[in-house]
Amino acid sequence: MANNNNLSNPFLTADRLALFPDSTRIRNDSLFIAGHDLASLADHYLTPLYVYDRATLDACVADYKSALRTYYPAASHITYAGKAFL
Repeated sequence: MANNNNLSNPFLTADRLALFPDSTRIRNDSLFIAGHDLASLADHYLTPLYVYDRATLDACVADYKSALRTYYPAASHITYAGKAFL
């Protein structure tokens, strides 16, 4: 039996990026969010460091509002609390 270290369904970098904020990119082997190099931010501000991506937050708010209009037709609004889900 041959030793096969390759997975039949490899977990690719593109798959991993789906877990990050919408604006996440890889440039020259560095990870960027909203155009900011995460390694540089960590060097400057130290860690742990929380980085929020406005584009991702705005997209999530739009998705929640759409779901509320579809499934909860009464008057509603969204309030975000950082402790709820960082």
